[in-house]
Amino acid sequence: SREQRGLAAVLLCVLTYAYFSDGHVCLNNQSVYCRAGEWITSFTEIAGLTGLDRRLVKKHLLNLEERGFLHVHDLGNYKRIALAIWEPVVNQNTNSSSPATASDDRLPDIGSGLLDQAGQFYQSSKGGQGWTN
Repeated sequence: SREQRGLAAVLLCVLTYAYFSDGHVCLNNQSVYCRAGEWITSFTEIAGLTGLDRRLVKKHLLNLEERGFLHVHDLGNYKRIALAIWEPVVNQNTNSSSPATASDDRLPDIGSGLLDQAGQFYQSSKGGQGWTN
């Protein structure tokens, strides 16, 4: 459906641009600390990246927050979007004979094929602007 395609596009955009390490983001001559798994952006920027209307971006972000995918925090003209499912991969030595695997129990119920549909909308048009370590 059109709704699921919009959700998928917004989710994939956030997953694509979320930062992979802690650092500072420069916003209008102001430095804002950001952790791995977060992205500081605006509805307008996501709209430009996904081709969706800004109002739909806001609606889809709220829907994704209700579904447990992410958390949206207001920073004035910008939003801090934190991935709820962020778990960085860490190599650990264990005494177990089999490799550790992530449990699917931690992922929210997303309905039929939302991530599959998200894959169809994957387009990377620019890197993380304004990012400094």
